[in-house]
Amino acid sequence: MEKDYIDKKVNKILSECDFNNIYEVVDYEDVLLLEDDLGSMYGFYFYIQKTKIILLNNNLSADHKKIVFAHELGHSVLHTKVNCAFTKRYTYMKPNIYENEANYFAYIMLKKMHLIDDMCIHSEELSQLDDKFLSLIKGAAGL
Repeated sequence: MEKDYIDKKVNKILSECDFNNIYEVVDYEDVLLLEDDLGSMYGFYFYIQKTKIILLNNNLSADHKKIVFAHELGHSVLHTKVNCAFTKRYTYMKPNIYENEANYFAYIMLKKMHLIDDMCIHSEELSQLDDKFLSLIKGAAGL
């Protein structure tokens, strides 16, 4: 999937609604958002019975939740019917491309909503997936 396509998807969402809060996108995208204690898992997107569901770990900091939510939202928009965990386990296909696309979607969404600049994420919260997301921020900033 081309970055231009992802940019257009984000622009369409943001141009059609005036969001004050990133979580308001769930109504526009018709996504069910749930939170629970997920242990070491940060979040998950799945599609079941024509319902898009994002599950977030309620133990994350507010800023980390926004990143995870935006990433999972990327899956719901870009990979609506793809269950990455199923794909990896049962088809042995590596879903890295899906993860990279969801990271890029999250980065563009958060940047266009002016949420990235003020984020404070503690290093103990980070995983390898977060490092890939943060590398997008560093690359954009020329760091």
